[in-house]
Amino acid sequence: MKESTLLNHHAASLLTYYIDLKGVLHFILEQKDPDYKAPYFDNGLNFIGGNWKKGVNDDTSPVGLVRRELREEFWDKYEAPESLNELLGEEFLKREPEIIVKYDYESVQRIKSVGKILEKDAKYTTDYIVKIPPPITKDVLTYGLTAFTNKLSKEEFETIETIIDDFDGKLITDNLKWGSKIVSVSLDEINKQNKKFAWGYGHILNDLIKSYINPGSVGVIRPLNLVEVEEIKYPDKTIRIVCPTFNDFESMGYEYIKNSC
Repeated sequence: MKESTLLNHHAASLLTYYIDLKGVLHFILEQKDPDYKAPYFDNGLNFIGGNWKKGVNDDTSPVGLVRRELREEFWDKYEAPESLNELLGEEFLKREPEIIVKYDYESVQRIKSVGKILEKDAKYTTDYIVKIPPPITKDVLTYGLTAFTNKLSKEEFETIETIIDDFDGKLITDNLKWGSKIVSVSLDEINKQNKKFAWGYGHILNDLIKSYINPGSVGVIRPLNLVEVEEIKYPDKTIRIVCPTFNDFESMGYEYIKNSC
């Protein structure tokens, strides 16, 4: 009998993109702050989303998880305090501050509109197993990740870019906790400026470009090879249309570590 693969948690992440009239790919991403796990993930680009931990969160699938995270991050739903160190089971970051800035009603409504655009057409794509090795983490960290995509119209993209500019990228609650920001960045800019990615998202971005967005595109030239990302291959070898639930993943041989609290 095949042994279960232990997963620390499950992430649900959204890649939001726009293709302009010249065929250039643009992305709406989070950029981590300069102190975020340097020298590996500092200033690293990240998809927008969040995490589910067995025994902690009530979500039953990555679909519910990504919806909840978008509503929490974009001020449409209360966000319970979360600790990244507790999620990972180690002192990954030395500081975990609370939100130190509040927005007025009008500002919150504008930021909420971004979350609604992102959530409206989010489509399930692919599931991955991500392995983060030492020295990034104390021990090898293995978790599941489900990726969603959202292709923006020109109007939607320009609306989001305007709001990013007006708030200097400080949109989601994590931006106000950590000093990260939401950015609009093209694939050309990523490669010309040799921008790095956090958490293996350079590999995931390349896979999504090849499989769903633009198979002929070069993709990210220099993803962080220290992180291992593997697509989950399903037994029937068909394209899965319905996103698995967390119970489905466990029935396929993945076991989530349950929170002991």
